[in-house]
Amino acid sequence: MQTVEAFAETHTSMGRTDEPDRTNVNRTADLSSPLMALAALIVSILALVVAGVTARYNKQNADAADKSSLAADRSADAAKESAEHAKSSAESAAAVARTEAEREHRDLRPTEPDITASLTTATNPRGGHEDRFLEFVLPRTYRISGDAITGGSRSPLSFSPVAEGGKTIKVQLDKSVGPRVDAVHIRFWPPVPGDPGERWHCPCDRDATEGGDPHWSWYIEVPEPHEVWVFRA
Repeated sequence: MQTVEAFAETHTSMGRTDEPDRTNVNRTADLSSPLMALAALIVSILALVVAGVTARYNKQNADAADKSSLAADRSADAAKESAEHAKSSAESAAAVARTEAEREHRDLRPTEPDITASLTTATNPRGGHEDRFLEFVLPRTYRISGDAITGGSRSPLSFSPVAEGGKTIKVQLDKSVGPRVDAVHIRFWPPVPGDPGERWHCPCDRDATEGGDPHWSWYIEVPEPHEVWVFRA
């Protein structure tokens, strides 16, 4: 049989075994604190890394946006410069075209009549008096109209409205009796479709019909019989 002391010791030992091991608990607590601190440190480091990467990414985006904006500004400046250059080139081309058109316009001016062979006379069979005529030949076909100037009045000259190139144009001026013609004013235009003779056009922007200002004109002073003629363009 167990003695009282043995029984008491046995129960005392059993009671100690059932109680928690305070030493182990303290050790676990001591280990968990550094681990939590380490985890917090790692989280902080990761947060800093993520923040740094995000900041770098944002800076790269901002730099890219600045470069895009700068490129857009340069493109806009280049487009503006190109537009100004194109406008200047167009204006220069237009000026050259106008100069060429005016040069060709001057070259198409009808040749003035020969001073030594333009004035002729013919006997009028009805009255036996001498009629005076202006004769000339044009280098190409023109539409024409004209006036005889006597004193301060004008009267239309009688000829066809279309004068074909290479053919003699004969215009009666006056008669040996009656008032003398002081001058003639003859106006010229390019031909229009349907006119006889060669077809051509003037590149200038002047009116192409008789209703507008003439492209070219002659103003010829008519001398007294047997005097030298004076021509004025």
